[in-house]
Amino acid sequence: MEVYFPHNRSRIIGLPANPDTARGYTGHIVLDEFAFHGDAHKIFAACFPIITRGYSIEVISTPNGTAGKFYEIAKAAGLVGQGVGSRELAVGEKSHSPLPIPNSPL
Repeated sequence: MEVYFPHNRSRIIGLPANPDTARGYTGHIVLDEFAFHGDAHKIFAACFPIITRGYSIEVISTPNGTAGKFYEIAKAAGLVGQGVGSRELAVGEKSHSPLPIPNSPL
């Protein structure tokens, strides 16, 4: 699915939660309800080269237990055990980030 905005020539592309469909696209990425993606580790690994080229990634989800890539990201961001809340995390930002950002997707 694609939505095109002619006034600024931008677009939003909706893709299925599949690592193969994520490859080959460039741009800012939003992973919605990421805790429920079946191949979350593979999807994040497929998106990682895109975000290392200067684009951003947003990972949004409601919790789904204590396993999976979303839980790992939430734990690294200090959100585990904090109750309801949110925190912005810039992947690849090294000098200003309060969190250690891994150099690899896994």
